[in-house]
Amino acid sequence: MASLSQETEALTRRVAVANSLPVDDEILQALRLMEAAEQQEAEKLETLRQDWKEGVESGDAGELDFTELKKEARSRLAASKA
Repeated sequence: MASLSQETEALTRRVAVANSLPVDDEILQALRLMEAAEQQEAEKLETLRQDWKEGVESGDAGELDFTELKKEARSRLAASKA
């Protein structure tokens, strides 16, 4: 992970090269992007938790025959490539 000074230097270079927004605006924009990414991750995690809960509540799947499962997966893969 880059240090804060490295990130500040990168933002300063970006502003100088792009000659676009002031550094403060670049930082605010970066923070907004981080917040959006964090929100997406939180939503993904919530979906995963809900899916896990539904799976557990659906009951036991019974015994799995991994040999048959691999055979079926390989068959589907071959069909998708054809």
